[in-house]
Amino acid sequence: MQRPGRLLRISLMLTLASGVLVPVTGEASPAADVSGLVPYIAVLPVASGLQQPVLVTHAGDDSGWMFIRERAGRIRILSGGTPASTPFLDIRSKIASGGSEQGLLGLAFHPAYVSNGRFFAYYPIPN
Repeated sequence: MQRPGRLLRISLMLTLASGVLVPVTGEASPAADVSGLVPYIAVLPVASGLQQPVLVTHAGDDSGWMFIRERAGRIRILSGGTPASTPFLDIRSKIASGGSEQGLLGLAFHPAYVSNGRFFAYYPIPN
């Protein structure tokens, strides 16, 4: 049970085929008695025009950019609520994406991404 005045954070990221949703975080009032209330989760759409988004992450570089991984093999940058027209990475022509366990399966940024620019993508190659 959270004590009144403590910041309630819910790190839940949901993606839908029609867009990307992110959580809304709330703070309990120090004077309010919230002991009998049930926590709630609210989501807001933040982008549209994406093709099968499966992950939203950041690079840990304080840029404010969100990176959206699309299953087909494209990584889009979301800045200011709009996906950039030029993708961060587009390898759709190099990967197999037709089956259930295919497509751009993973994305991770190196802990020192700010200084070395390294990131990692996991994907199957065709035959």
